[in-house]
Formats: sequence, structure tokens, C-alpha cells
Amino acid sequence: MSLETEMSQIKAVIFDLGGVLYRFKDYKAFIGLLAKARSDAEVGKKVLGWERGEISSEAIRELLEEGIGTFPSDVKNLEEAKFEEIMGTKFEKMWNFIDKLKENNVKVAMLTNNGWWTDKRDRTTIASDVSKFDVVVESCRVGLRKPDPKIYELMLNKLSLKPNECVFIDDLASNVEGASKLGINAIQMVDENEDLALDKLSQITGIKF
Repeated sequence: MSLETEMSQIKAVIFDLGGVLYRFKDYKAFIGLLAKARSDAEVGKKVLGWERGEISSEAIRELLEEGIGTFPSDVKNLEEAKFEEIMGTKFEKMWNFIDKLKENNVKVAMLTNNGWWTDKRDRTTIASDVSKFDVVVESCRVGLRKPDPKIYELMLNKLSLKPNECVFIDDLASNVEGASKLGINAIQMVDENEDLALDKLSQITGIKF
């Protein structure tokens, strides 16, 4: 463990998935979908239901495609769909920083608002390989979504850590504010600016990227 990390109280970094670890193919379209969910009660109900695991991707395919990307054409293919096929490319520097965190004995976790692919509810819209993460919390599995305080508290309990011992990074201001209100060190990754977010992470953790 580096001297810088020994001096830091940070024991875990919690990452959002889309917009932090993976790019959206069209980030403006994604933000547009969120804006539509806020302004249109019916759309908002569907998006929130999807994130809480009450509605599948299959059920609101057309709506999700507006903001995320084209899904496989039929249910059979949707059942076998991979997150990486829908999303854009990885933020490689962010993934490299995860490796550095682990080398310095800092836990890494994932906290994502996501949904089930189909009504079978057997597979979720998450990265194919999450083996690097010590803890993974998916909104659709726990019936809670960011920025509900309960989902951050659930994550803290799973990590067995205090809020001030963790850093949370997300691309949405509301989610960052939700974590910050609980005392978690929170960073917003604005407009997919990976370097700026990593610079802030580096300052808080004492680990260079």
C-alpha cells in the first residue's frame, strides 16, 4: 500500500456503470430520456418501474431504445443480449484505475440503476464481467434506485464501511447529491469527462492514475 493511501481514510470507491465505466452510444439521447421521464408522468412511471425491477426491458423496449440504443430484434436474442452490445465503449482509464485501487487494497463496488432484460427476470442489464468488484448492487434486484438514501445505505452495509470511508462517482447530479447528503465523498463525472473525474478521484484517494 502506498504512503498516500495510508494517509487516506478512503477504503472503497463505488462506481456507477453507464456514463462512468461505459459510454452511452448517444449521451445526449440518454439525458433526453431522463428529461422526458421527469416531464411526462407516464414515461417516468415506466422508467422508474424498470429501474426498480417491476417492468422488463422487453416491456418498454421502444422507450429504452430512445435513450440507450437499439436492442436485439426478438425476444430470444434479447434473452441472450449482452450489455456491451447495447452500450458504447469502455472508459479504459477508469477501468485501469480500478486495478490500481485494488493494488492499494481499496475495495471497489458498483451501484447501478438498471433493469431486467425480459419478463423472465433471469438476467439484468449489467456488464458481462463484474469479477473486479467486491460488491455489486443493482436497482432492479433490490427494488430501490438512486438517489433513494436506502440504496446507498444498503451499499454501505454490504461494504461494512462508514460514509466518509467511501467515494461514489456517478454521471448524474441527483445521484451524486443523494450520496453526498449521507456523508459519502461524491464526484460527478460531467459530460463523460473521464480525465477530470479521475483527477478528483486521485486527489481524494491519494492514488495516481
